[in-house]
Amino acid sequence: MQNRSAVLFAILLCFTASISWGADTEVDETDLVPRMGILYKKFSTEAFTGLVVKYYTDGQIKTKSEYKNGLEVKIYEQYYENGQVEFAGTLSRMAGLARGVVLLMVGLIVLDVLAIYFSLISYDILTEWRDGFGFDSIRMGELEDAGLLVDLAYLLLQIPLIIVFLAWLLRLHRLAAAVQETGFSQNQVVWSWLVPILSWFRPFIIMKKCMLSLSSVENISRGLWMLRMWWVFWLLRSAGSSWVVQRSLAIDNEWASSGMRLDFLNEYFLYMFFEVSAAVFLILVTLKCTKLAQSQFASTSRVS
Repeated sequence: MQNRSAVLFAILLCFTASISWGADTEVDETDLVPRMGILYKKFSTEAFTGLVVKYYTDGQIKTKSEYKNGLEVKIYEQYYENGQVEFAGTLSRMAGLARGVVLLMVGLIVLDVLAIYFSLISYDILTEWRDGFGFDSIRMGELEDAGLLVDLAYLLLQIPLIIVFLAWLLRLHRLAAAVQETGFSQNQVVWSWLVPILSWFRPFIIMKKCMLSLSSVENISRGLWMLRMWWVFWLLRSAGSSWVVQRSLAIDNEWASSGMRLDFLNEYFLYMFFEVSAAVFLILVTLKCTKLAQSQFASTSRVS
């Protein structure tokens, strides 16, 4: 009877060990060694698959990450030094900020459409003037007043948009840098948008690196395409902005002919197309990056 019990106990022990061996194991990062960029358990020739726990110097848990075949797949949780979970709050705030960015950008697009509408009416008035039907100065004055109100609303809406967008971008960069170093500090992320020459190319580089850092969960080819399209329209819009302002001031400061004004409106319509297109693609990029971050850090509930 005792022999049977011993055999049964041995079988149960082996069965339990086999289940534990097949399940994800959780190890300290100090128990792993990198070889050619792949993590292995010490004294093992098989690439590590499981959960890796990293600690602060005081022993508090810093991160819990999933590795598959020696490569980091997803960071489940990151903790502050006081033991509180960090990424859960960052993700929720980032999602709220993304919604704010979308709403404000839609508001700017609506104002752009209104500006185009008023410009089309002006175009009709100028066309009639060119064709010899006289110049409707009263109606044109009303349109100019309405245009000034739209411009004022646009400027007022841009202020909260810049604040909300930069707050969203800083959280995106923070999450991306936790997965893979981007090469930029948080301050550089902000200044890349505010310094004139840097704003032509640095934001694109930073957002691309953030996308690539968060790309281990899903394919981002479409996201990179949207980012490139935004960058093209952003450059065209930036290049045309100062030129449109100068042309507008030149026409306002002198009695321009109907032909000059019509030429300016044609160029203005093209500029507005660039601006609206850049806004639309920035909305798509914001939503895509937010989804990538949520996918990368989503499964926090699996780790206690």
